[in-house]
Amino acid sequence: IQRNVDTLDLHFFLIPQKKIQTDYRLETSRNSGDFTAGSLLGISLSAILNDRNVWRRAIQSSTNLTGGVELNFLKAQDNTATQNNFIQSVQFSLSHTYSIPSLLLPVKSLNKIFRGVDNKRTIINASSSYTERFETFRLRNINAGFGYEWQTKRNWVVAWRPLNIELYSIDTLKGLKLIFQQNPFLKNSFNSGNVLGFGLGNISYTKNFTSKKKPDNSHLIRLGFEESGLATSAIKSLDKQIYTFIKLEADYRFKHKFPKSEFAYRFFTGVGIPLSGQSLPFFKQYFAGGPNSMRAWGLRQLGLGSSILSDTLGATDFRDRFGDMQFETNIEHRFNIASFGSLKLGSALFADIGNVWNLRKDLINTDAEFNLKRFTKDIAIAVGTGLRMDFSFF
Repeated sequence: IQRNVDTLDLHFFLIPQKKIQTDYRLETSRNSGDFTAGSLLGISLSAILNDRNVWRRAIQSSTNLTGGVELNFLKAQDNTATQNNFIQSVQFSLSHTYSIPSLLLPVKSLNKIFRGVDNKRTIINASSSYTERFETFRLRNINAGFGYEWQTKRNWVVAWRPLNIELYSIDTLKGLKLIFQQNPFLKNSFNSGNVLGFGLGNISYTKNFTSKKKPDNSHLIRLGFEESGLATSAIKSLDKQIYTFIKLEADYRFKHKFPKSEFAYRFFTGVGIPLSGQSLPFFKQYFAGGPNSMRAWGLRQLGLGSSILSDTLGATDFRDRFGDMQFETNIEHRFNIASFGSLKLGSALFADIGNVWNLRKDLINTDAEFNLKRFTKDIAIAVGTGLRMDFSFF
């Protein structure tokens, strides 16, 4: 309300945010290129409970319970029970996270180092999961971590997890034993083992910004580092119990908005270096293919390198492909086609370029290792288009 020339009365009306919030999510995905022949449908349901003010100290907590199942509608051509299960795999997970709006440092004098940073948080989390691919393997996992997050003056968001514990236990069932006979090189990746990051742990740097001179251009940069077993590498008795490796990743994304369309570009590269004569566990390795990667290939069906070993296997054999290194870039031109009320129909022209490799040479799986001289030959390229329906009322 304006009272006179230079005085303005402003009235703010605030609506209190709910302290406790619940969220339910149903997700489905279809894939036709998994390690069995057939048409696969994945369904998952998540229940999320958020508390925005734990103990009245502005501490936020989040509890997530998820259950998922993968269904195979087309039975394989052989008569083994492993291939003919209608329910191919199940997964359950439970996680809980606390976000504390301050840095809980072991020594108070360290607070001087972080005096000039913003959005300081301490993250404490724990989770457990159970995954079973029927008659192939059972994987049990318990995770716990402690870390920090803050924002620098140049708007870099830094996440440092000095303590990261991941305990894994895998049961090898008859289906996986048969797979080992056909693919001996997979045996090292499917060993039981644990991940222990202590000291360096996990570190990531993320920056999301818009160009001042070109406001239609937005950029995202993420740099990541992960280690396991470096603090315990001198203890020989733990060699077979804890995986020792380091991983480096770089991710860059660029978007340019036009009045009725958008150009998007993404570049990603990552490498995991196994140490102490080990190989990376399969749950830490890279894979390509599927709706969120190289879209012309099924999930985990691209690579490795120029190797054709997996392509020579039968349609009902295990054909998942995991690698120590990945390079991928995606280019898209996204545009709208039509609108029908709250339903928007869009499309995109895209090109996917990339592959996955091993770092070490394998006499059984030839041409699967990364070789700079063979890089252009190994690179896979896919072009295509698709439709996207946006139900904005959901």
